[in-house]
Amino acid sequence: EQVRPAHIQAFFAKVGKVDRKGEPIPGSMLSDSARRKLLIILNNLFATAIENRFCTENPARSVKLERQPQREIEVYTSREIKAILDYMPRHAAGRYMAIMLYSGMRIGELLALQWSDVDLENQVITVRRALKHTPEGDRVGNTPKSKRIRVIPISGALGAVLESLPRRSPFVVPNARGGHHTHASFDTVYYGFLDDLNAGLPEGEKVRRLSPHKCRHSFATYSVKSGVPIAVLQQILGHAQISTTQIYTHVDT
Repeated sequence: EQVRPAHIQAFFAKVGKVDRKGEPIPGSMLSDSARRKLLIILNNLFATAIENRFCTENPARSVKLERQPQREIEVYTSREIKAILDYMPRHAAGRYMAIMLYSGMRIGELLALQWSDVDLENQVITVRRALKHTPEGDRVGNTPKSKRIRVIPISGALGAVLESLPRRSPFVVPNARGGHHTHASFDTVYYGFLDDLNAGLPEGEKVRRLSPHKCRHSFATYSVKSGVPIAVLQQILGHAQISTTQIYTHVDT
């Protein structure tokens, strides 16, 4: 009953992202989409509260969300990608890095990818599942983020990487026991690769420790630079709205 629209407006002014432990990430901002979803939740919460006579008005109904300024998309430079791919054959996790850079898959999709989804003869990967956060931990779900099964073409370079991988597990990127990685365990593998790579590079040539998701951004950005039509890239990335894919045209411009 004591919550006012000003309280909700103040909440949206300061709410940011949290890490996997639920701790706030200083200086981070939620996307416009995430903020809209939060407002929907608040509206439903107060509507239910009114029905149950916990309050008489919905303070979230009058709240207006301003669009966030367009954030700059971070991608690996061509020099950094060359350094990663040059080092790839000499590191156990190198080929996993190459798959991310050559396919543009979401990390959850990569970690749930199984060999039955890879068709080297017809040169396609079928994305039909993804690793998802649940109260019981990371679990493989039956649908990717977009809820739609999609197909990713296998380029010559990606095909060579996939053919060189041992098939010791149903999963293309397995953990040490042959099961699927969790997001946290794969982060250890991913950043371990970058740390080992940088240990052998001069100070001015080190590769930034960008997040795994930046490999997807890099794939999309260089695809646009290479002339891939936006509508085609939308299908490869699995974006529900083409407006999401169009951010990479701004990067190229």
